[in-house]
Amino acid sequence: MVGVGAVAESAATRCIFGKPDMNMKSILPLTVLLLALVAQAQDPAVVAPDFYKCTFENEHARLCEVSFKPGATIPSHSHPQHLVYAVTSGKIRIFKANAEPTDVELVPGQVLWIPAETHHGTNTGDAELKLLVVEFRDLKDAAMDKAEDKAKADTESKPSGQ
Repeated sequence: MVGVGAVAESAATRCIFGKPDMNMKSILPLTVLLLALVAQAQDPAVVAPDFYKCTFENEHARLCEVSFKPGATIPSHSHPQHLVYAVTSGKIRIFKANAEPTDVELVPGQVLWIPAETHHGTNTGDAELKLLVVEFRDLKDAAMDKAEDKAKADTESKPSGQ
């Protein structure tokens, strides 16, 4: 007599794949691929709640405070287009798929514009690193001209009358 579990598994396999001879070895590569795709689109506040504290969120943007200790690594996560503001100085190594790691040295007040991406990072400095991250949700492939943006920022940051 065939057990109930075997019958249910066979029926589920036929229902999903249309072939009664599918087995776990056939499904494993598909499962690994699906898990890899899900991991690529992880919310940093979900995968790294000890690092990310989101303090503001609406349909357009989200603000998160990021803090991590020397040697700590933030797990792989994804962001839409975003700004990073360095609250403290520090060093970070950013890892992206199919790219060499990038080392960045930050100073307080430094601002970085980063296109949408999936990455993970390690604090390579000797002090806790604190950042503010502003994610923009409704920017669809917005092109940012660095020279134009710098000129706007310089003009806007000067007191009136100068």
